[in-house]
Amino acid sequence: MNIDYSPRSGGKTTRAIEWLRQNEKRLLLVFSNEEENRLKIAYPDVKNQIVDWDSYMEAKTRGQYFEECSIDNIDLILQKLVREPIKRISITEEL
Repeated sequence: MNIDYSPRSGGKTTRAIEWLRQNEKRLLLVFSNEEENRLKIAYPDVKNQIVDWDSYMEAKTRGQYFEECSIDNIDLILQKLVREPIKRISITEEL
């Protein structure tokens, strides 16, 4: 797993889009339907590879096959799932 840690407006989404373009079997999960729609307009060549978190969880991507995914702004997705402010996380490094 690669972690792209940089400040807001640091190019993370742009790098995620470039990653998508390298393989049509990749998926980008985003935090909201509005963000999904914004990115689909901005990057029409990969629009079928961009899905918002809620739609993904409702299995609206059923029938589509993706080999791997990237999650853009996972901090916003995690905060939607947890009521309290998240101040610390840990991630297990793959060996």
